[in-house]
Amino acid sequence: IYQCDWSSDVCSSDLAAKKAGLILNFEARGSYGVSTMFETSGGNAWLIDNLLESVPDLMAGSLTYEIYKRMPNDTDMSITRGEGIPGLNFAFISGLHDYHSMGDMAENLDPDTLAQQANYVLATARHFANLGEWPDAESQASAGDRTYFNLWNGVLVSYGQRMALVIGITVLLFGLWLLAGALRANTVTLGSLGLGVLALMVLLVLVSDVFASLITYQRGADAGIAHLISLGEWPFFAYLTITLGMVVWFAGAIGRGMGKFAATVPVLALAALSLLTGRPWFSALLLLLLIPLLLWLRSRETRPSLWSAALLLWGFFAALVLYAVPNASYLFVWPLGVVLLGIAMQPRFGFVQGGNGSTVLHMVIAIIPLLLLMPILIMVYLALGTTFPQGVMVFSALVLLLLWPLLRAIDRPANGMPALLLLAAGLVLTAIVMFDRGFDARHQRGEELY
Repeated sequence: IYQCDWSSDVCSSDLAAKKAGLILNFEARGSYGVSTMFETSGGNAWLIDNLLESVPDLMAGSLTYEIYKRMPNDTDMSITRGEGIPGLNFAFISGLHDYHSMGDMAENLDPDTLAQQANYVLATARHFANLGEWPDAESQASAGDRTYFNLWNGVLVSYGQRMALVIGITVLLFGLWLLAGALRANTVTLGSLGLGVLALMVLLVLVSDVFASLITYQRGADAGIAHLISLGEWPFFAYLTITLGMVVWFAGAIGRGMGKFAATVPVLALAALSLLTGRPWFSALLLLLLIPLLLWLRSRETRPSLWSAALLLWGFFAALVLYAVPNASYLFVWPLGVVLLGIAMQPRFGFVQGGNGSTVLHMVIAIIPLLLLMPILIMVYLALGTTFPQGVMVFSALVLLLLWPLLRAIDRPANGMPALLLLAAGLVLTAIVMFDRGFDARHQRGEELY
């Protein structure tokens, strides 16, 4: 692409290279995993439409495109994108322990991942090479960007930014209409909603503290972060089990009426954990703020509406992202819209809250949120989990609360026992993650990685 005079460190663009119609760039930050088309050049509507025609099993999402273009990171495509050449960027990120290490060799590359990259190369090159006419750069830019995402493997939804705004505003108005109806029917009150928001903030702080303490310990442990990296996505499932147990326990306790033991002892345990991991300021916050707040919440006659508060927070995030980054709003709009639709359907079809019909309905409406959000959670963990797991798990808690009626149907008959079993299982799995080091030639200690 560039011709350089190394004596003067001056580089100039090669005119022939600048005539390229499309750049296909393939990256790897590891040795295995799903390859995703994570970045395009600007004005990508034409590129995305043709990409969907060319690749039958494409994994892609406009969320990654919107995030990546706001990050300081660069790839080889950064050069050509700066020259105004259209491009598509593909990468896989699992197996970070092999990246720039002695394990970074062809023998450790997953053949399935390599085959997926090869399919992308062949399909896109053949399709774009055989196109009759290409729009000029100005026409491509004027077409704007598209919203696109996978619902499940091989099924990709795509529509324009204007449609993203229409869908988002419709879901938000629908949610406000349902909220107004619930307030009129007194199934939700402003008091229970306000208390629910406070309870939700307490839960998110507790979840954040657990994983902030865990990652603080891992940083101080013998090769702890190198060990986490070597395990790939598996710690995420251990962490998610803890989060699931915490959400089900806390929401159930709030709904049944939290006793003094539940309002104090778990917080005291987390405060001690924060203190042991060198975070005394957070330990003081938990003791001085959360315990009095939980004791105050339990003394109220009105029960906090935690699910309504979670839906309200989802609506807030949906509105915020819709305003700032419309092509990434599907992350909040679609899950929220499906759950709201289920709420509207429940009285229409005569489902009794807590009955078998209601449980089946909530299982059905959970399908799209889980299909859409779980792969994103795993990908975000792989990208940030060893540095910021508390953020990943706080969002995981919000995902679980979005589906709270389904979780309540599992927990209610046993009066909280499933939550404790989940929490215990998560702690056991996390202990295995933290203490079973298992270093070998492939999974090396930090000082042996380079």
